[in-house]
Amino acid sequence: MVDQGLVPVARYGRYTLVELVPEPAQRDLLQQAVEVSIPPMLDASVGDAMRHVLLRSGYRLCDAAEAATLYALPLPAAHLRLGPLMLRDALLTLAGPAWELSVDDLTRQVCFSRHGAPTFLSANPPGTATPVPDADRPEELQP
Repeated sequence: MVDQGLVPVARYGRYTLVELVPEPAQRDLLQQAVEVSIPPMLDASVGDAMRHVLLRSGYRLCDAAEAATLYALPLPAAHLRLGPLMLRDALLTLAGPAWELSVDDLTRQVCFSRHGAPTFLSANPPGTATPVPDADRPEELQP
């Protein structure tokens, strides 16, 4: 009978045992620690900074129309250096409190929508979004 609580280990050296399990940041890529310095550009945008932060992370930025307004914003000087912090927190810092992060783990895309707006990523192909009516709002008030 095999105990499910056992963790496989490998011996490294005389006194060192190493667990043979992935690190938490290898299982959930948004938990990886990042420390980033955005290359100096005179007209850097939030989108440029997000793409730079996502380099070699395993994720890419979606190209949804709603997020284009966020991506076009000028990058604040306070965001030229980030970290060390988790990748998720770095992206949320760049976006600011008005934006909500959506993650599509199937295509490894991250996208942003205005806080409180419906999330569209998993139902549509990358780069497309279909608005979903808000059931709490009368139809004449919906966009």
